[in-house]
Amino acid sequence: MQIIRFNHKINTAKVRVTDPDDLWYLSHLIDPNNQVKGTAHRKIKIGEGENVRIIRKIVTLTILVEKIEYQAQNATLRINGTIVEGPDDFPKGSYQNISINEGDELTIKKEYWPSFQEQKLREAAKPKHQILICVFNREEAIIAVSTKFGHKVLTEFKGETSKKYDGHSSNNNFYQELTKIIEQYSKRLDPQRIIAASPAFYTEDFLKQLRNSDLRQKIISANISSVSRSAITELLKNPSLQSTLKENRASFEAKLVEELLAEIGKSSGKYSYGMRDSSSAILSGAAIKVLVSTKFINKAKEENKFVEVDTILVTADKMKSEVHIIISDSSSGKQLDGLGGIAVILRYAI
Repeated sequence: MQIIRFNHKINTAKVRVTDPDDLWYLSHLIDPNNQVKGTAHRKIKIGEGENVRIIRKIVTLTILVEKIEYQAQNATLRINGTIVEGPDDFPKGSYQNISINEGDELTIKKEYWPSFQEQKLREAAKPKHQILICVFNREEAIIAVSTKFGHKVLTEFKGETSKKYDGHSSNNNFYQELTKIIEQYSKRLDPQRIIAASPAFYTEDFLKQLRNSDLRQKIISANISSVSRSAITELLKNPSLQSTLKENRASFEAKLVEELLAEIGKSSGKYSYGMRDSSSAILSGAAIKVLVSTKFINKAKEENKFVEVDTILVTADKMKSEVHIIISDSSSGKQLDGLGGIAVILRYAI
């Protein structure tokens, strides 16, 4: 994402979407009652009777946001609301939607920009440092790529079989096939690093056969318990890989939730979870870190209860508590959702 302009005086941010991941970020930055300025499409009838024709008019207008819909499959962010400002033939107060796609520009205006949302916006604007992850043994492999908010599985395949997985198959030397596929993805994605992980000694065997010196320089090895999608999550939590994964959001979020669970496990009293207890802790000024899941926020928006959630998060921000939004799709996010979707790490027991 490119931040074209951020004006603290009038609380506006003008941005350009440069990557599909940016739409996910915007879906968590744009809230009900914000104002969004962008381009919209509307069908207009011209002429009468048999001569009537319909044209699509593209206009720039500002809407007061009521609902945000993020469509990952279509790489589209759909923002619905009522018109605040626009051409004369777009009456104020009438309903309109703005669809945001890669390459679009928009301006977001808030009454107040919490520091955690501004931080998230600037996080989205950082250059992407992708990490290619390959978990394997001598006959099967899963290859994934890190994203700013987790990871995405690219392909799964098995050796010594005629079955194909996402277009790949292996009938000869499995490590040779694995090398070819890693080379393809490395060329396509240009990852900063490549993590090769396996149970037992398979990584060592693979590296002995690897002749591509450029690829070898990018690879760091690691151990995992099994070749599975859950093993990728296991890797993201591995302390020995933290320096490599420091740009990976899922790794950071996992550490936050683990810190919370450690306090709960110690029965220290330096924690609260659930909306009621977390709100009380925040208002008392005892909160150091506030963890909120995306599922919790989305549910509040769907049930028209977001104002209450937004108020308490803004209060936490103004009281200098750290506010962290945790992705519910991750294992750490699911753990947080099991605690009610919102939790607080405290300075002292209350």
